[in-house]
Amino acid sequence: MHNFTLIFIAGAIVLAGCNGTSPSQILMGEGTATIDDLSVTSGNVILKEGQPGIAFAFATKPGQSKEFTYFVVFNHDLGNGDVKVESIGNSDGSIAHTFHTITAFGTDCKVEYRVGLKADRKTVETETTLIADAPYDPSKGKLFLIDMKATPPTVTQLNLELPSEIPNLKETDSVEKFSLDTLNGLRKTDKTVDEFCRRIETKGT
Repeated sequence: MHNFTLIFIAGAIVLAGCNGTSPSQILMGEGTATIDDLSVTSGNVILKEGQPGIAFAFATKPGQSKEFTYFVVFNHDLGNGDVKVESIGNSDGSIAHTFHTITAFGTDCKVEYRVGLKADRKTVETETTLIADAPYDPSKGKLFLIDMKATPPTVTQLNLELPSEIPNLKETDSVEKFSLDTLNGLRKTDKTVDEFCRRIETKGT
């Protein structure tokens, strides 16, 4: 098993709009890539027309509980443009990697997380979060607001508390509820998050 890499590509549910050609929402359930005691998730996406987009991932490191790697909130033009989110996670037991590539307003933005273990496969040696190839220190916050309409997209990193109790998220209904509950809690806690979301809801993008 130690030289085997497990890759999971998350599936999506796309619900078409009234004209049958433009999707009104995109939902992704959670997939998990696990080898030995190291795992990462993929999927976990909710996109609805006129509302903030949400994408997030988790990692489980040896001897530790499942935790967020990042929680991303972004604007998009679903219903008016070509919007998509790709998510893949993989692990070989010593290195794990997951990412979301967001496409909106004709621009791509890749959010990714990598973790590597020492030779004992029990201790973390490296841990990196990248957004559009720029590194971000996870100790300074795992919440990111991304303005996809800017050129290039702008990123705001916030150090706010994210839920520590993670439910089963394989079903899209569970992902939707958990995503919205988490975002609503963050909006009540922080003015920056709430204002970012209000701008999206007011303008639709």
